[in-house]
Amino acid sequence: MSEKKKISSKKVLRFSIGAMLVIVFMVALIAASNRQDTDTIKGLEVSLNDDKEFSFLQREDIETLLLRNRNIDLKKTSIGKLDLRLMESVAKTNPWVEKAEIFVDNRAILKVNITQRVPVARLFDVNGGSCYMDSSLHIMPVGIGYAYPLPVFTSVPVLKNDELRNALNSKIVYLGERIGNDSFWRAQITQIEVQPDQTFVMSTLFGDQKVLFGDTTDVANKLSNLLAFYKNISSKIGWDKYQILDVRFKGQVVASPSVGWVPPRIADTAMGDLEGPPVIANVEVVKPVTPVTNQVTKVEKPTVNKEIAQKKVISKPVAPSKTTLQAKAGAKEKTTAKPKGDKETKSPKYIYQGKKGNH
Repeated sequence: MSEKKKISSKKVLRFSIGAMLVIVFMVALIAASNRQDTDTIKGLEVSLNDDKEFSFLQREDIETLLLRNRNIDLKKTSIGKLDLRLMESVAKTNPWVEKAEIFVDNRAILKVNITQRVPVARLFDVNGGSCYMDSSLHIMPVGIGYAYPLPVFTSVPVLKNDELRNALNSKIVYLGERIGNDSFWRAQITQIEVQPDQTFVMSTLFGDQKVLFGDTTDVANKLSNLLAFYKNISSKIGWDKYQILDVRFKGQVVASPSVGWVPPRIADTAMGDLEGPPVIANVEVVKPVTPVTNQVTKVEKPTVNKEIAQKKVISKPVAPSKTTLQAKAGAKEKTTAKPKGDKETKSPKYIYQGKKGNH
């Protein structure tokens, strides 16, 4: 028979020591956890993602929401009595809070990490109400005495149908992000009016113009065409020469001159040697329709009585002298040419052909 293997006493000793260490560690952990649950909170630290220039939330607002409104005194409240998940839910009741993470660190400090919502558009509805909206279509109220510099949308209809409202809000968010992310357009576009057919009309800062933008299809090319118009036309002849710019049509900008200004009389030719990006296929200049309020006073031609006009006044002739007769006989009769009437001025119509090249 084979001899039985002897168990090494060293292995038994090592195993016993390891088991004792595990038991001691578990007991210490349980004791520390129980002691921590009975300890009171030693402080509060609120962290906001306020690295941006503008912030609607303040640390005092979070403290009021989590503690004061719930009558919680941290100096008298133990860690075990705090419901951290409930506190996170309470923090999210603030419409400006997107995420909330709350925990107690090893120093017995209550840590509150808040992620704020970032608005992309300011809305004014047809009823006079105002609010902000972020990229997730979430609505945030307007802060008292505080304004966030964003693209402003006015005349926004109040739609009760959720599907229609979300469709319109998605267009507003998309257009607001495209304008808000560009420093030039963010400064140039002062207001965007929502039309009943859910198209957009923009008001500009330079030139004080109306831009008929249409819907949100092909936004990039529309903005590129408008920028090319500014570089090629407005920067050369003046920003106030055109009152309405229409970018709804593909590859062109239709411009209506301001009232009282007549464009150069150059028929269907390019407006000089203009430089700039070739994204404008053509620019059609149309003379604006005279507003109804500008009424023209007509001066009626005086009526002539035909009977009086046909009558001839006969007077007894005076016998001229001989010298007078000779002078008249030798003099040539002078005739005066009838001046030609001015041709009727027609509204000029120009097409600017954009140069070929890369934009």
